[in-house]
Amino acid sequence: MWCTELQGGGFGSSSSFITLVCDDSRLFAYSGGRLHCIDLSSGRLLWTNELPGYGYGFASLCVPGFGSAPDIAAIRHLIAQRDDSAAAAS
Repeated sequence: MWCTELQGGGFGSSSSFITLVCDDSRLFAYSGGRLHCIDLSSGRLLWTNELPGYGYGFASLCVPGFGSAPDIAAIRHLIAQRDDSAAAAS
């Protein structure tokens, strides 16, 4: 369909995890401490919010009437990865 490269950076594993949620016309993506809004039909970047002072770690996104991200399955997967890494290190 389309591909959009997001500017990132970030800290640790949070920079490799992208939180996505969409409404009828826009995709909201959090990556590397920044929140991006993308046109759902074209992939065109509409805006980016640098989230000064708030853009670290993982983000939870919710759009009224459309659900939230990450969902429970994604959270369980992240916890399992963390637990597996901790077990392998010990």
